[in-house]
Amino acid sequence: MNKPKIFTNNFTFNNNSFKLQRLIIQLYASFYPKFFVLESLLRLKLVESIKKIMGNNWFQTQIQESERLDIISEELNIIKNRKRKNLKIDENILINEANFGFWVEFFNKKVYKDLKGSPIKSFSNLPKTLKRKEIYSKLCAIKELRNNIYHHKDFFINDLIKDKQNITYLLQVNNDIECLINALDPSALILIDKKFESTLKSISEIYS
Repeated sequence: MNKPKIFTNNFTFNNNSFKLQRLIIQLYASFYPKFFVLESLLRLKLVESIKKIMGNNWFQTQIQESERLDIISEELNIIKNRKRKNLKIDENILINEANFGFWVEFFNKKVYKDLKGSPIKSFSNLPKTLKRKEIYSKLCAIKELRNNIYHHKDFFINDLIKDKQNITYLLQVNNDIECLINALDPSALILIDKKFESTLKSISEIYS
């Protein structure tokens, strides 16, 4: 992907400052559909690959057993706290209600080993250079940005204006999202647009 030339001159607040803030909000908003596509694909592919290697009833068995993986116990508690304490959780409720961070942790070293490496089988188009450790690192970075955006961290807008090189971070996360979507299912790339790139170009023009 061709990256726009960014922030060559010092920025001074003027009549463009309001336009800049609006564009930065638009820049963050461009991540929403990408988060949705990645999270949906990751959940679908993980469930499929884990069941294939660990058994079709693995999720339901984990729910029912007293000695289960820590991430399962933690997620069950989160769901009950969000819904109601006496909720009887089955496999479908767990899979549909689990948050993005839950699926990310299937790539941490311990869980990955417990699951006999099955999570990586979720990626049908995985480059040879992309291993568990790199996937986990990318997913953690994506989760951090996702949480900041979803929970409306206002400081993000100010930080981007004050330290313009933070745009490098957004570029990297954007590339990581597209890389992982492509590795999960290349045909899904058609579901995401280029709003990030076009908005970034508009922002760079204000600084030029």
